[in-house]
This record gives sequence, structure tokens and C-alpha cells, in this order.
Amino acid sequence: MGSNTILASVKSPDTFRDIYEYIIAYGLTGSFWLGASDTAVEGDWHWLDGSRVSRGTPYWAIHNSFTGWIQEPDGGTEENCLALDVARKFYFNDLPCTLPHHALCEEIV
Repeated sequence: MGSNTILASVKSPDTFRDIYEYIIAYGLTGSFWLGASDTAVEGDWHWLDGSRVSRGTPYWAIHNSFTGWIQEPDGGTEENCLALDVARKFYFNDLPCTLPHHALCEEIV
């Protein structure tokens, strides 16, 4: 990556859809890191530029567990990095930052 690239931010539903369609159209596999975390304050998600990550629909995954439906992020202090998670149909999911996923980057202009 060049010095003018960073992990991507997804701040609009249109951008989110465009990325999803690209992944599907080109048959890309695996999960993709985005440029957001809640490492500074647990549960307070921010993009690299300091802006807040939108919560809920249409971005964050939901899944069914033995206690019922759960909305991501749900990983607590063990999951502090944001990914488009293949296991959650490419919706946002908080995951451990040490996992070997692909980086989804954007160019800074």
C-alpha cells in the first residue's frame, strides 16, 4: 500500500451496497478489515478520521443465538476491530484485531 492509503470507511448505505456488489461480482472470499475500532472506549466505535460509526441497520449484522437475536457489535473488550464479515453476509462485525483478514483500503486525496 502507498503512503496515501488507509483502511476504508463506510459512511453511507450506497457505499456499503457498492462494496458488497463488488465483492459478489468478482467472487472475492474471506472477510475484510475496515478502518474503525472501539479500542479507545469500549462500545464507542470511530472511523480513523475520528467520526462515529453508524450503529444498527443497515450496517451491523444480527444473528440468532441460544438467547435470541443479537445485534453486533457484541464482542466486548476481546473484539475491537471492524470487519465486513463473510460469516455475517458481509455486514459489519466486531472481531479480534489479530485475525488474518484482507484489508479494504481507500486512497486519501
